[in-house]
Amino acid sequence: MNMQPITIPESGMNFGPFAPDKCFHVEKSKVYMAIQNRVKMAEFLWLRTNENNKLEIWIVEAKSSSPHPVNSPEDFDKFIDEIKQKLINALSLGFASVLRRHQQAQQELPCAFKTINLSRVQVKFVLVLKDHPDKALLPITRRLYKALRPTIRTWAFEPTSVMTLNKAGALEWGLIEDTS
Repeated sequence: MNMQPITIPESGMNFGPFAPDKCFHVEKSKVYMAIQNRVKMAEFLWLRTNENNKLEIWIVEAKSSSPHPVNSPEDFDKFIDEIKQKLINALSLGFASVLRRHQQAQQELPCAFKTINLSRVQVKFVLVLKDHPDKALLPITRRLYKALRPTIRTWAFEPTSVMTLNKAGALEWGLIEDTS
């Protein structure tokens, strides 16, 4: 098995490096390739331990930009809907893979994911917008939270389970490499 750290180039950023047993590059997985027709997918799932020593799965989608909520409300609504679909589909496929609903996932699902207690793990839905200013992130987070609220409530995830980060925030959280 490959034990090299995983780096994922996406939207002008290099995500990682991640330990190979803690990152499932779901968008490039064989299990996703088998079902991808009309199924939008987030980039990857990252298994990490938070500051309270609790296990979390971060479901990460990256974009270089987004439509402006005021200048292009229709485009912004479509953008939020697409991000929501990708994040929920990645959650569903990740959990289905852990639950062995897809046989082909067993070969590529990282070891640490195979032993997750799904009843205890927390989930973070993370959107990374490379060049967005800090002040533009909160309105996007609020809209994305509103779109994901039924999923968050259904699964009893924490109210803080939606994050929107820019490049600086992604660097601060250890999601990307410092390439400066």
